[in-house]
Amino acid sequence: MAHVESLGFGKKGMAKFRLYIDGPKKANGKRNQKKISFPVSPAPEKVGAIIKAIENRDSGTETKTDTIMLDRFYRKAYEVAVYEAKKLEDELNRPNYVEPIINKERFVDHSARWLKYKAGTARKGKRQPKTIWRYEQLLQRIDEFFQDDFVEDINIDRTEEFYAWLARQPKKKGKFQKKDPEGLLSERTQWHYHRCLYYILEYAVAREKLASNPCRYVRPQEVPDDLDEKKPNSYTANEAAKIRELMEQQPLRNRVFIQIALEIGPRPEEIHALKWSDIDFKNRLIDFNKTWQYIPKKGSFEKPDLKNKASRRKVKVSASTIFLLKQLKNEQEKEAKKVGSKWVDSGALFVNWQGKQLAATWASGWWGKWITITGLPVKTLYCLRHTCISLLISAKANPLEVARMVGHTNAEMLWRVYGHAVEKEQFSGADIMESIMEKKEEAAKNTPQLG
Repeated sequence: MAHVESLGFGKKGMAKFRLYIDGPKKANGKRNQKKISFPVSPAPEKVGAIIKAIENRDSGTETKTDTIMLDRFYRKAYEVAVYEAKKLEDELNRPNYVEPIINKERFVDHSARWLKYKAGTARKGKRQPKTIWRYEQLLQRIDEFFQDDFVEDINIDRTEEFYAWLARQPKKKGKFQKKDPEGLLSERTQWHYHRCLYYILEYAVAREKLASNPCRYVRPQEVPDDLDEKKPNSYTANEAAKIRELMEQQPLRNRVFIQIALEIGPRPEEIHALKWSDIDFKNRLIDFNKTWQYIPKKGSFEKPDLKNKASRRKVKVSASTIFLLKQLKNEQEKEAKKVGSKWVDSGALFVNWQGKQLAATWASGWWGKWITITGLPVKTLYCLRHTCISLLISAKANPLEVARMVGHTNAEMLWRVYGHAVEKEQFSGADIMESIMEKKEEAAKNTPQLG
């Protein structure tokens, strides 16, 4: 039996409802219920007053006039929604009813169009190559599930079924893994799929293929706040010190890469992209102004557009890092003389025997193999960035300076992501307040009294 669920008011003053419509049972005997989002807009001349009344209700300043106006509008809108639900249900249950398929579009065709024209345009309209590649990876599973669906038929029920199916999918084997990994997709990965599907269906709403986006009402399982997966995966101070100690036995270029990663926490692709022209030996500065990325079938390429303005920065390094960099430069110059005319002057820090810049997968490749034989926890190369930030925050470094050093726009993200590094028990708020109060009391004693 058709019924209506209220979803409150929208930002543009409309009353929002969800219509539940029962149709004839499916051939397999299962229930055939459709859920349809149904907004009801106020009369054009009353839109402004309705929006103002909603704002007053939300802020707690609602007047009696506002209450009467909203209640009256809601009752009329509810009657419209109930009438629409019954009309649609009667139509759906009409004998010999055939659901029209004219002008319907297959989901895989719609998702392909989204990938071609819309994907990756949210950030300043730029379709970054690696972002598009990541969407291509996510679409493999999404298209696999929705391959037989029309985009117009994607509703809340179908979206719920997708997330239930996704939660049962096994992890995929990584590039350097010899056997299939154990376990199912993590909650974080499921949310990556959710965001991708959300953008695809939002595009369907914009193309008027859907009345509303089902992903607004259905989501994957929430990641608990205390789940370790929500915290950045970093090494402890002792583990970081052990890494530096073990790296003493590694090739110089490997040592330089890890030294920079642990000391100032840049992204691995930023270190990989460094050229000798980016190193200011005199002032001990490294200029991060590009990245060196890799995409299958395309190979390695330089990307001059960084993530944001804050990512382009000059960072001061220690004297020991400058010493290692000078050693690496001397080593390259000796190698160039040995190779002779075959040497290619790429100007890069990390090069092969011929002087050509190493592939963007080089560092993660040797790191993945090396860390597994050290006895230390196996983490990705990117975790060295997390380690640097976490250790600095834990040591009470200035969050704003840390944010500038690692290329974040502000310190807000540092507190949100790395705040766990500061132990609550270490915060001496009481001592700070006591010191403030003592100064106030001392000042009061020294103030001349009138009379």
